[in-house]
Amino acid sequence: MQIGDSTPNGIYIGDHVIDGETYELYASEWYGEAQWSLEFGEVGGLTKNDGYFNTQKLVGDENKQMIDIMMNNGQHPYPAAYLCASLRELGHDDWYLPSEEELAVMHEAYKICMKREKELQS
Repeated sequence: MQIGDSTPNGIYIGDHVIDGETYELYASEWYGEAQWSLEFGEVGGLTKNDGYFNTQKLVGDENKQMIDIMMNNGQHPYPAAYLCASLRELGHDDWYLPSEEELAVMHEAYKICMKREKELQS
């Protein structure tokens, strides 16, 4: 499998290591736009390498009181995380916002795909 290949799991974008364990990263072909946060300020306890953990922290029980208050107003305090955590596509329900390191892997995958496309066109 090559970076950029479309698979039943989504578009393969590369491997990412968290705590010594290697995970394959896939991007959904679905996309949308959502604000990262309706709150302004630093969110504590997030990691640079585990987007799934970060997304669960933003939409999970730890923030339940704040989430309940804002949901009563029709908004989630972290719309992008909520959008990803709620996504059901390609038989998966574990989509999440990528971490800083996972975004770097995605950026490298993008550069590889663009280089490959240029080579095919020339």
